[in-house]
Amino acid sequence: MVSILKAVAVSSLTTMVFAGTASAMSFTPFQEASVVFDSLDGDETIDFDGFDSSLGELIGFEISLEFDATLNNTALVFPIGSGDQAVGSPTPLTATATLTAAVAGALGLSVSDSLSTPGFVGDVPDNGAVNIVGTDSVVGQTDSETYSTADGDDLSSLIGGTNAVSILLSSVGSQGGSVPSDVTTGNNGNSDVTVRIRYEFETVAQSTPEPGMILGLATVAGAGLISRRRKNSH
Repeated sequence: MVSILKAVAVSSLTTMVFAGTASAMSFTPFQEASVVFDSLDGDETIDFDGFDSSLGELIGFEISLEFDATLNNTALVFPIGSGDQAVGSPTPLTATATLTAAVAGALGLSVSDSLSTPGFVGDVPDNGAVNIVGTDSVVGQTDSETYSTADGDDLSSLIGGTNAVSILLSSVGSQGGSVPSDVTTGNNGNSDVTVRIRYEFETVAQSTPEPGMILGLATVAGAGLISRRRKNSH
């Protein structure tokens, strides 16, 4: 009889512990850093703190861009004296700047955004100057990406201490369209970019056992004590 009651008591205790277990999902504060590019071709490495594993289990990652930028599409007639040149037919002349923030050593953990000038169709004057044939400017443009272990994303490279996560911020300008051989195209501009990251994590907390569970355990333990006393009296 005593052995049976002991087994029941252990079972009740086990039930009490697991019934009081709960998980909670939280986010770390945003970390951010800003970079100014004087041209639209360049890159910069930014170091952020890694995820502190003592907080819990890392389950998500968010990375975002916010930027102000100006992009100019340019065209030059060369050699000088070639006369005004028609461009943009059949494909209009455009320029594009692409900004990308990518976690170094972690394939696929990145965010990217871009801006493009309107398509230009017309004549480039033979004036010996670099002519601006299109402009695009943005203020406060944003984009973000989120990654999750639930989706199969590998976030293990983000775990670490101070300045453990390096992010490569790059700016690349390009241009395209139909131009004759006597026209050289290009782009120029600048940007002010802010990168932000934060981590999502899960914690496991032990809640206080419910009164009913404690009462049930006490009852079973008391029954075991009475049984042993009865057995000893015999």
